[in-house]
Amino acid sequence: MVSKPGWCMKLKTKNKGGIMKHFFEAVYVLCKVSRPIGWIVLPLVFIMGFYERVEHPLFTHLLSHPEYGFLPFVQLLLFSFPASLIGYGINDMYDRGTDLLNDRKTYKYLDGVPLSLAHFRLIKVGVYVSATFMVLSGFSTGNMANSCVMAGVVACAFLYSAPPVRLKGRAPFDSIINCVLYGYGPFTVGYTYSGESVFSMSFRYYLFFLTLGAIHAFFTVIDVSADKAAGINTFAVKYGQKNTIRCAIVIVALTLLFGRFEMVGTNVFLCITLLCMICSLFIPLGLLEIKAKKCCYGIFCGFLLSVILLLGERLVIV
Repeated sequence: MVSKPGWCMKLKTKNKGGIMKHFFEAVYVLCKVSRPIGWIVLPLVFIMGFYERVEHPLFTHLLSHPEYGFLPFVQLLLFSFPASLIGYGINDMYDRGTDLLNDRKTYKYLDGVPLSLAHFRLIKVGVYVSATFMVLSGFSTGNMANSCVMAGVVACAFLYSAPPVRLKGRAPFDSIINCVLYGYGPFTVGYTYSGESVFSMSFRYYLFFLTLGAIHAFFTVIDVSADKAAGINTFAVKYGQKNTIRCAIVIVALTLLFGRFEMVGTNVFLCITLLCMICSLFIPLGLLEIKAKKCCYGIFCGFLLSVILLLGERLVIV
């Protein structure tokens, strides 16, 4: 009788330790797949859309509009880890064959690693749970545009990576749909809180969304060998690496020329992007996949710098 409580306590402690271990392992896998470095991208685009018409800090604006509640903050957070898990999770599930051939897939927090078959079920559950919360958040706003765009972003993530459509291998639609995933979607969701029609957005922002699609096309240049081996017809595979770079340069240059963005941050981002793309054009074809990675990281750093400048300008204006 005396030894039984001790045995029970030992068993409970062991089970508790096992459960916690599996829990943290699951969290680690989900974080690794979602690429933590990408968690900040879509929330920043959301904030850019929010500030297009709103001239006050986010918190101040929401205090004057209590009908919003905490939904803007909820959607801001949903565009971080959950949105990244949806996009990269679906992609990794159907790109395992390509990832095994890709030397770049070794940096688990930057470019990801080939997904283990043992984790497929976990990733699938995480993707569907995240997708459900994103769609429900849109309908919770009571705003038709917000609801439709949020649902559209989730749908585009599936259309891009999952069969039978799988636009990732149907260039140029692989880059076009990324205009929605990384540009129009999060930007428009943030814009809906201004109370104005989404059709009132300036034409220059559609040019900016097109630029994000051009950046995606440029990024396909560094994965050409692996994509060819796996039979994935991306933009760079279909049109060639150098032609892809030239096309991206033209789009970014036209956006910079005709967009006439007032904010310094946006112009800085476009200039850095254009400079990185032009530099990559002079890299020998045989070294392009290796050397162009630095240009891709340069574009990402330019994006972060531009957002800091945009937020800084807004705070100064306010």
